[in-house]
Amino acid sequence: MYAYYRAHRISSKDALMTWRQASRSGKLKSVGSEKNSATDGDLDIAYSLILADKKWGSKKTNYKAAAKTLLKAIKKREINTTTYLPKMGNWATSSYDKSKLRTSDLMTGYFKTFASYTKDSTWTKVAKQSQVAVKKLSARHKSGLFPDFIKVTGKSIKLSAFKAYQIESAQDDEYGYNACRVPWRLAQTYKISKDSVTKNALKKQLNFFNKRKKITAVYTLTGRAVHSYTNTAFTAPVNFAAKTMKYTSLQKKTAKQLPKKIEKKNYFSATLEVVTALQ
Repeated sequence: MYAYYRAHRISSKDALMTWRQASRSGKLKSVGSEKNSATDGDLDIAYSLILADKKWGSKKTNYKAAAKTLLKAIKKREINTTTYLPKMGNWATSSYDKSKLRTSDLMTGYFKTFASYTKDSTWTKVAKQSQVAVKKLSARHKSGLFPDFIKVTGKSIKLSAFKAYQIESAQDDEYGYNACRVPWRLAQTYKISKDSVTKNALKKQLNFFNKRKKITAVYTLTGRAVHSYTNTAFTAPVNFAAKTMKYTSLQKKTAKQLPKKIEKKNYFSATLEVVTALQ
């Protein structure tokens, strides 16, 4: 995986990774906008490199140097220097694009880890601002659900909703195929830092899901199910969060919804099932 990341960086001088690679003439390549970065992927890579350094050291493979180089690039090109929240990618350079927040990118546990690992206070600021955003997002609706995207402006973290199709899809202001990762990310943060803001936001969402007969795909922020079908991308993160927070009945209920074998034709849901199962 480290070799794959190295092979698909934006360039030998740019440590950020291209967000998408497709098979072309038998080789995995990125073309056009695929050569841009996706902040969430870069954050996962940086955290993984830190874990690799802690587990195996950096004498044979210099994971420490790679992590610090990548974190410098993330700080320079993927962090909004007004809000100190993660941008969606290196392509977000206009003030409008900088205001777009993918709510599942609020990985406070990572940011706190980056701060202690690099001794760079910028990451402490990113962690604090992320917690402000999490608290405000959680308070917007009784369900506690976050939208796929939210517009954020100013140092005080002013939130305003996007309309459908302003960013990606009809779910831009719903709990859709981006925000479905939020329970996983919040639980991941809680395992790292055990902070009360994360705990409260996560429990509010789990209390909502605990009242559902089954977890279906996509919800409005008021809690209405948009579809009747299930999807592992929505179930697996809730299952992991329920396990983390010891919501036993919800954990058992969602476990029954998960497929017995890893799906072969849906990379997104299969990936979320695997990464949540490994933690």
